[in-house]
Amino acid sequence: MPAVADVLAATGGKHSRAYEIARAIEELLPTLGRPVRRPRVQRAEPPASKLDEIRGEALRFVMTHPGCVRLGDERGRYAETWRRFVIELRERHVDVPLSALADAICMPLGTVEDWLRFASPTREERSP
Repeated sequence: MPAVADVLAATGGKHSRAYEIARAIEELLPTLGRPVRRPRVQRAEPPASKLDEIRGEALRFVMTHPGCVRLGDERGRYAETWRRFVIELRERHVDVPLSALADAICMPLGTVEDWLRFASPTREERSP
């Protein structure tokens, strides 16, 4: 590291100016730091028309398949046809956040996540 005298000689500066700049830098330092945390993620909500479309598909499915969804006091009961419909619905609407899709079809997010996790074919199942 060069000596102060060498830096001042190379830049043509004076000691008094160096102290002024040092004070200015010290005053600016607190404004440059950011708090330590993850940056905020802004998730865009899908348009209401997209969610209305999903709700309409779900309603039409339930109307043509009565009894495929039964809600009880503690748990819902879902027919296999409904489970497959939800998985296919997700495949058609991958641009919609999963939480918004689950809310639109009145299903618990955890249940939908489980169905999708088990619906994904493993590597062995995909290869012939």
